[in-house]
Amino acid sequence: MHTTTTTPCRVYLHPAAITSMIAVRAIEHVTGRVAYVHPIDNRVRLITQAEHARLSQPGGAA
Repeated sequence: MHTTTTTPCRVYLHPAAITSMIAVRAIEHVTGRVAYVHPIDNRVRLITQAEHARLSQPGGAA
């Protein structure tokens, strides 16, 4: 995956890509991001490690 953008962007997985947890882990490995299931609409979003740390802290997703 290659991108030239310097601004943060949201990256979502297409539903067809979510065939198994093995596929999701492989996508995480290639992109260097972590899969996060959005609690409201159940979309799978690929987030950075820093964003994952912020969301996993108490009160971080407020």
